[in-house]
Amino acid sequence: MANKTVEKISPDTFLNEMNAINDKTKDAVIDLLSKQGDKRYIAVPDWEDECEGDDGDGTEVSIFGIGLDDDDEICIAAVVDNIGYGHGPDDFPQEWTKATELWNPNYCAFYRFVANNIDKAMTKEEADELAKKYWNRDGCDYGKYDWQDDFIFNGLIKVRLDGKYGFINEDGEEIIPCKYEKAYAFEGGLSLVKSKEGYGFVNNEGEEIIPCKYEDAHGFLFGAKTAEVKLNGEWINIDKTGKQVQVTEENW
Repeated sequence: MANKTVEKISPDTFLNEMNAINDKTKDAVIDLLSKQGDKRYIAVPDWEDECEGDDGDGTEVSIFGIGLDDDDEICIAAVVDNIGYGHGPDDFPQEWTKATELWNPNYCAFYRFVANNIDKAMTKEEADELAKKYWNRDGCDYGKYDWQDDFIFNGLIKVRLDGKYGFINEDGEEIIPCKYEKAYAFEGGLSLVKSKEGYGFVNNEGEEIIPCKYEDAHGFLFGAKTAEVKLNGEWINIDKTGKQVQVTEENW
């Protein structure tokens, strides 16, 4: 059997062809939605894309809703780069956001979502009502809180009150007051939080083990002994006491 010669293409040519495909699927999304009359929106709670992410584990894009706004531009109700990040309403843009404002809109994934769910097309008012039920969990009693997470980390549950976040235990007792602008799941026994002063870390007793003074930060992910934080415009690594360290194989 004769060997077939594989045509080689340059990286630039490949990228141009991929961009062309993305542009075509963008036009296809607009075409599909524009044919639905006043039902130019689709909203599906807890939808997950089936394509694998860059790491081969999990999906790359999760979409809650797609619509066509008054400018005939694609807009998104909720999007996250990788499923597993984003369990609360603060993790997604709840307002309809133009796809062009996203960092790297994947129109191929958007088209698959629209094509597979075109029978669910609805008006914007209907989509907004569904979104309200999805995010606010209408009918759920959270006591004095506006929202409560479904997940338990380190024996604590994230809650929101008047736009600020804290944690309660499984008995409903407030362990960490709702005073933070952001609060993330516990990793390595610490939760990354953000106050008006900046980012820091608290333990499951509510103690700020690492003061909220950083401009940005990443948690102690996947059992890491160090975390990246941004201070005075520079990214550095700290340990769980807040001490600046150099990352090595031993302390990573």
